[in-house]
Amino acid sequence: MIIHSKSVVDYLRSHTQYGILFFENVESAMNVDATWAQKMVEAQTSISRLSDVQVISRAQQEGLPVTQSPENMRRQLVEKMAKRSVEQHEKMLYGSIQRSIVDAGTGRSIIEKTIG
Repeated sequence: MIIHSKSVVDYLRSHTQYGILFFENVESAMNVDATWAQKMVEAQTSISRLSDVQVISRAQQEGLPVTQSPENMRRQLVEKMAKRSVEQHEKMLYGSIQRSIVDAGTGRSIIEKTIG
């Protein structure tokens, strides 16, 4: 979609979902890691349901600075929650890897991992 209104562009650029669900151009969208984007969407959905007072409380719980801008705190909460979710996901996937070697014959990685 092409937008010609400066006020609409300013609104969209300041929106909490800018860079998560919609982008300035296709190239920007292509450079986003799909897992990161999904985690950001999940966090954004969770935080968007909170009132400003709940956002302030949650920011304090997460150790984020309380500011005069609830939208800024929402963005910080979304990013922090998404980072935590990605870390938990990676820990689940790779946390029990004991070692990894590359097979000289095939060039494939061989991973030893414990189950459980």
